[in-house]
Amino acid sequence: MAKKPSYEELEERVRDLEAKLRETNQNSTKLPDFVRYFQGFLTKIPTMLHLVDRNFRVTEVSDVWLKKMGYTRKEVVGRDASDFTTAEGKIYAEKYGQEQFLSEGFAENIPYQLIKKDRSVIDVLVSAISIQYSDGTFLRGLGVTTDITDLKHSKKNFAIFLTIPAILSVFMMKKG
Repeated sequence: MAKKPSYEELEERVRDLEAKLRETNQNSTKLPDFVRYFQGFLTKIPTMLHLVDRNFRVTEVSDVWLKKMGYTRKEVVGRDASDFTTAEGKIYAEKYGQEQFLSEGFAENIPYQLIKKDRSVIDVLVSAISIQYSDGTFLRGLGVTTDITDLKHSKKNFAIFLTIPAILSVFMMKKG
């Protein structure tokens, strides 16, 4: 009876396969259709998408994610996902977010602030699902990020706008 591979051995096999797929993709246009489709799905999907391994290291990101954040794929793949969050986001992820995500298998609309390559900060909501082995062991996390920076600024501006009548009425009462 064959020995069941350890989680670390399986993780290494997945990394090897990903590396071979990248190498094959760079050196050949004769990839099987499903491989091209899957790679195209991950990188070309029109949203900020990221894939992490069991250590929360980035294994893939979409082209939209790269464009929005200002990085190249080589600058992102292999880094800890929390490297792109503010200090508060990193603390939250390490203390609560990752544990909750692993235990529940998903996260929905978690507010974070991400730091772009130019050091500017954007407000986002992150929703993610875990990809697991049949025994429930965590393999990967697939996350979708929604930039809400403009929405937050609009809400703030609207709140200020709503106070103008009150300010004017106080001013008019003092004047009259």
